[in-house]
Amino acid sequence: KEVTKRIKFYKPVCDIKGNLSQLDVFHDEKNRLLLFQFIDFLEKCLNLNPEKRISPEEALSHPFITM
Repeated sequence: KEVTKRIKFYKPVCDIKGNLSQLDVFHDEKNRLLLFQFIDFLEKCLNLNPEKRISPEEALSHPFITM
């Protein structure tokens, strides 16, 4: 008998973005840019669709990594 389980998938990156953006260290422009680059990097790395997920080469050239 085939068993199918449904799981609820939440976007952990959204939770991280919400939690981190409330910290005082991210209120200046430089740190806020760093936060948004980090979030963008995570979203691209953690995409469940392999066709949309960032490749290792693309990851190494992402602004968050190359800064």
